[in-house]
Amino acid sequence: MDGGEASCTGQARMVLRARLDPVGKITSATAQFSFFVRSCPDGTQISLAHIHQGPAGQTGAVRIDAGLGRSAPTPTKAGEVGLNVENVNVSDFALVADVIANPAAYYFNVHSVLHPQGLVRGQMVHEP
Repeated sequence: MDGGEASCTGQARMVLRARLDPVGKITSATAQFSFFVRSCPDGTQISLAHIHQGPAGQTGAVRIDAGLGRSAPTPTKAGEVGLNVENVNVSDFALVADVIANPAAYYFNVHSVLHPQGLVRGQMVHEP
């Protein structure tokens, strides 16, 4: 990554909540995203955040969007910003099951206005 935003780092946590029927089939699911972006130039504009499907080092399709709006980016203050997005509906129950079973096949990506392809990225891991 070029420019001053190359200094940016981040940390994220996503919680998937799945409601199951009596036989264990998912009947509804929501996601919660909590993430921090740090060490950025002051005023870095955070525009998007979501889960992509793809192994480390490869670009993949967006699978679960955190719901940030590109039209209203969130600026960092003193080089950092923390965001929490709750109750994001996830209607693809097969995807929910796969993310839970294979988290390393997915990554979280935070985008900025200057870096629309991604500013901070990390492969997902299961945390018991």
